[in-house]
Amino acid sequence: MNPTLQREATVNKWDEQKLETVKLMTHMIREHQKSIAKLSEERRRTILKLRKNRITYREIADSMGTTEQNIYKIIRDDIPRDPETGKAKRGRPRKEVTPE
Repeated sequence: MNPTLQREATVNKWDEQKLETVKLMTHMIREHQKSIAKLSEERRRTILKLRKNRITYREIADSMGTTEQNIYKIIRDDIPRDPETGKAKRGRPRKEVTPE
């Protein structure tokens, strides 16, 4: 076989292997991104439940090894706001009173 053709066949085989590898890596990345999105949503819902149970930003942040500001960023779109001013309500959520 002509050495040039043999080299091209080897390069093409190598290229095909690398194309398959990059395709597989891309698929894996997409799957991990989906998993991360699901976990992020579950974490957000859990933080909101903790806040409803009167757990402070500090307590949540300490358990996660992060800052209170980061907790706020995670749930800021879900924080109740004053209808007149649009400002976020501050402090612990009110303790829900259950009728007896």
